Amino acid sequence: MKNLLKISVLLFLFCIGIAAQNATNNLVVEKYLPGLNRIFKLHEIVKEMHPALENVYPVAVAEEGQFYIFEPAVNNSYRFVKQTAIISPVPKGIKAAYPLQENDNKMTCVVTGEVFDSMDGYAIIFHEFVHCAEFATVEMKLKENLEIYKLAMKQKDWMWELNYPFPYSKKNLPNP
Repeated sequence: MKNLLKISVLLFLFCIGIAAQNATNNLVVEKYLPGLNRIFKLHEIVKEMHPALENVYPVAVAEEGQFYIFEPAVNNSYRFVKQTAIISPVPKGIKAAYPLQENDNKMTCVVTGEVFDSMDGYAIIFHEFVHCAEFATVEMKLKENLEIYKLAMKQKDWMWELNYPFPYSKKNLPNP
């Protein structure tokens, strides 16, 4: 009888913990949905600028070691699809697009929540959507011809593009 009582108490506490976690997840989702849905309003304005802006893409918001993943829905809004632990380290303030393992390797715009605080943040989101469009069309064909890409893939260096010391300053560029 004591064991049954202990099991009942543990089960009750477990259920309370799950309910509390679900409530927290719902608060996070509700916090981001207005900002995410604003993307669709802005998309109506910018989509004519360039074919790479024709579509919107999944967005993963990184917060406290978790991804909150949202997918475009048919009614010009985002829908929450899942919350999952972040597998690989994600820098604070990330604004990137890549095939996200936690989203079944779909090309995903990965951001942190402050991106929704300003119009600059939305410009960054659309910039990342351009990377999503590139990936969907020409990126892999181009990379397949790059020796540095082949070497990075052989070494399983998935972050090579972020870590590569591209010569961005004019002093490092060759003279024409």
